[in-house]
Amino acid sequence: MEEKAGNQELPENRLPEEGARKIEKWRLAYIAMAIFLINFSFLIWYLAGYLNIVALVSVWALIIMSGILLLYALSIKEQVKHFTLMVDLAFILSIIALIAIYLQYFPTSNSDEILIDTYAGYLSLHGIDPYINANMLGVVPTLLANKVFTTPLLSGGVANYFEYPALAAIVFIPAILLGVPSYTVVLAFDVATYFLLYGTFRKYKIESRNAVVLIVFATIFEYAFFSVNGVTGIIWVFFLGMSFALRKKPMASGSFYGLALAFKQIPALILPFYLYFLYRESGGNKKYVSYFMLFAIVLFLGVNLPYIIVNAHDWIVNVLSIQFQSVVGTGIGPSILDFTGIIHVSTVFFSIALVLLTVMFLAIYIIYYDNLKYAFFAFPVIIFLLEFRSLITYIIYWPVLIILVLPDFITSRRSSGLISVKKHVFLSASRFFRYFSRNRKLAATAVVAIVFAGIAVSAGVYSYSPNTLPLKINGIEAVGNPFEIKGNVTMIRLNISYNPANGDPQTVEMNYRIFASGELQVSSSGANGFPWYASDPYLHAGYNSVNIFPENVTSLLPATSKTITIQAYNTLACTEYSVRNISTSRSFPLYNPDLSYPITDQNSVLQFPDWNFYSSQPGGLKMQSISDGFIFSKTTNSGVFGALNASINFDMLVKDSFTLHYNLSVQGAKLNDSMTNPSSSFFGPVIVFDSTYYYYFIDNSSLPSNTILGTSSQTTFVYNSNTSGINFSLFNQSLIKQMSADPAISINPNFAVFSYLLSAHIPSVFSVEVNGISLQSE
Repeated sequence: MEEKAGNQELPENRLPEEGARKIEKWRLAYIAMAIFLINFSFLIWYLAGYLNIVALVSVWALIIMSGILLLYALSIKEQVKHFTLMVDLAFILSIIALIAIYLQYFPTSNSDEILIDTYAGYLSLHGIDPYINANMLGVVPTLLANKVFTTPLLSGGVANYFEYPALAAIVFIPAILLGVPSYTVVLAFDVATYFLLYGTFRKYKIESRNAVVLIVFATIFEYAFFSVNGVTGIIWVFFLGMSFALRKKPMASGSFYGLALAFKQIPALILPFYLYFLYRESGGNKKYVSYFMLFAIVLFLGVNLPYIIVNAHDWIVNVLSIQFQSVVGTGIGPSILDFTGIIHVSTVFFSIALVLLTVMFLAIYIIYYDNLKYAFFAFPVIIFLLEFRSLITYIIYWPVLIILVLPDFITSRRSSGLISVKKHVFLSASRFFRYFSRNRKLAATAVVAIVFAGIAVSAGVYSYSPNTLPLKINGIEAVGNPFEIKGNVTMIRLNISYNPANGDPQTVEMNYRIFASGELQVSSSGANGFPWYASDPYLHAGYNSVNIFPENVTSLLPATSKTITIQAYNTLACTEYSVRNISTSRSFPLYNPDLSYPITDQNSVLQFPDWNFYSSQPGGLKMQSISDGFIFSKTTNSGVFGALNASINFDMLVKDSFTLHYNLSVQGAKLNDSMTNPSSSFFGPVIVFDSTYYYYFIDNSSLPSNTILGTSSQTTFVYNSNTSGINFSLFNQSLIKQMSADPAISINPNFAVFSYLLSAHIPSVFSVEVNGISLQSE
């Protein structure tokens, strides 16, 4: 009996044939939502860290809710009506976590686009034409102060001109007037787009509303992170979405499309598809399409006409040149083959290929309209892949428009039939076309073959060149930090060979950029890389030893980069070289001693990397950078105290016999070297040990050289060097003598700060200058 029982097979758990494999949509929706909330919680934790309690509490709640959703999906036979409130609660908690993250990173911006647009809005507000490139030069300090990722030009330098239609500037004027970050405008359009999508689904009474909330929130959440980092695409998406939602009203629909086009050129790509869709949906009503186009043109011109009237030439050049701008390649498309130097393909090829691909999709859309009626918003996802700068921001926003048309697609699929339309002129043009329209597979094959044949021909015409400027980066000869910016590489010496063919120039001008990756960041250099420059930009025939340096403060290369790729490029050629684990020379006792790479921060205060500026009276003391130093300007008649501070490695300064050279001068006043209280009237270097002992450096020929003199304070001293500079070894000898003579003085050299200090309580306005600064090991 036991053996029989052991051999007995369990009965198959067969299910009924009909309907057995069907899983309820609401059950799948809750499982998907739980998965999303778990991953969303991980992302929030990753951004929040361990100290953002509000975000972390939201994470805990969301994970608990994810577990409840999974239990619900696998334990309840039928959907409970009031359980949909769980979705709303999860949405509210997610919004709270999102706000907590935004506040943690507030304010932030990594995109040069939004800063350029905002500056153009600022100029417009003050009656200055932003389409005159010279007027936009003032945006460069803003880009540097915010340390955003800039866009390098093939001709050198970075893009700092305004190249979008006027609404891209005007839309940020409210933020300028209110004094809030520009990205708050973009976030407002994120919220508006969410309500547009959600409202559309409510209007059509689509089932599985909770699944829709999940999709919409996931989409808008992703866009919000782009928005807070300065990507503005959601603005034109909102206008285009409103145009589609109001398409039954051609005047309103056309107006919103005109606004979308008045903000960014991207929606122009969809116009032929959109017009055909509107024509067919309206039953072939040409009047409807005419009204749409009329109001689109009126709104577009209404925004741009003031700029066109003032300066039509520059407006046209800037707005239209975006397709042919001379910028370095970047993005995710096939253009990678060109800008990484694998093969040379002209940017014209990508423009032609993009147009041909658009024509191909338009033909397919017309032929297969009944099936593709609501799918035309998907075409740009593929088309924009052939942009030379195929940025992810050109692609990521189209799915939200697909979500918007989904209710119409579902409704039309359930309806008894499609809108009748007159025989279309495009399909009745000839017997040849009618033949292909009835044989759709053949038609599609023919269109694809024609387009890609055209692409191949254009590639042959525009990419082949017998003189491809044979360049090669053979290696890195040296890596250093001559500007001594803490934690950065500021010089790389490259060995580059140039072997010109017949007809090639004997010298070529090159530009450089670096892509860097580190342990904690995917790419610290961003999509465009770090622009660098060469001390001699020209390469000569043969082997060249080229020193390259960061172009500005945003181009500093982290010394922690695990891998770097260096590109040498111009408008005709590109070559690159990759290396792992770069390293620099030993650490320096005083970083950035020459005060290199000055920038102006958001408060219009001059700053130097690795140095901190302090003024006791805001606006009372200003600092100006000069080629080999800086100038302090006292702008008030009252007393003021200011200092430019940096940490130093005092032991290394002494051990390696460093000397800091400088020259001091004062215009408009006389500052006495007070021996009793130098802090009341002094300008010059000061070293502070342990935040307690102050040593003021003076140059007084009437006093003994290299001696430390006491003042009225027991922790404040004057050191007379009798030279325009500080020899740290001699100063240390005097310091040792002082501590031997006075055991009460106990100094720890490990905690030392060097300052250029100005303390002036005299009632006058004047300026003091420090120049000729250098730190050398004697």
